[in-house]
Formats: sequence, structure tokens, C-alpha cells
Amino acid sequence: MKEDSKGASESVISLLNNLTRVDMKLLSNNKAHNHWMSLEKEIKPSATSISETSDIKAQRDHFKYLSSHLINAVQLFGVNEKVYVEFCPMADNNNGAYWLSKEEKVINPYFGSAMLTCGEVKQVIE
Repeated sequence: MKEDSKGASESVISLLNNLTRVDMKLLSNNKAHNHWMSLEKEIKPSATSISETSDIKAQRDHFKYLSSHLINAVQLFGVNEKVYVEFCPMADNNNGAYWLSKEEKVINPYFGSAMLTCGEVKQVIE
């Protein structure tokens, strides 16, 4: 796996653009609307922080928080495809960290090629 800070920045810019396309009319339930607004308030700064640095270590640190909030959003609101919640126990100084993947195969974003397959699937969301 290539360590690509530029690609990471481009991906989160795409995420930020897609956040502006969320159809708020679909969140007619007040509780759902409030949940989404609180999650969006967390997702945007994490994504923005990734886009504003080219330091892969800093990007990975922000990715940990971004992943946590995106996982919460997908768990609450669902998704139109199968995704895997994956976990590496060694990430974040052995505190562990999660990420979402479209693949069941573990491709660890926290260590790059050094520990590409470290981790496991913790949940499947369909």
C-alpha cells in the first residue's frame, strides 16, 4: 500500500463536497436531524484537518477521529452497500483504532506497508 498524503487530501475534499449534498429533507424526524447535525459537526473538522496537512502521520491521527464519526453515521443511518468496520489494536499507540472498508480483507490505513494486514473485522454493516 502506497503512503499517499496527496491522495488522502483529495479523498477528504471529495467527502467534504459530498457532505454538502446531503438532502436534509430526508431527515424530517427531529431526532434523526439532530443526530446528523452533531455528527456532521464532528466529521467536517476531522476531514478538513486531513486536507490541510501533507504529513501522513498527522493525517492518520485525524483519520482515527474521522473514522469514528463516519462509523457512527453509517451505524445510525445505514448505507447502500456492505461495509466492514475494521480494527487495529496497535494503532494510536496501542489504544487501537477503527476504520470503514468496502473490503473484508484488512488493509490497515494506520501503518501502511509496515503492517498492512494488522487488524480484524469487528462488524459488517449492510
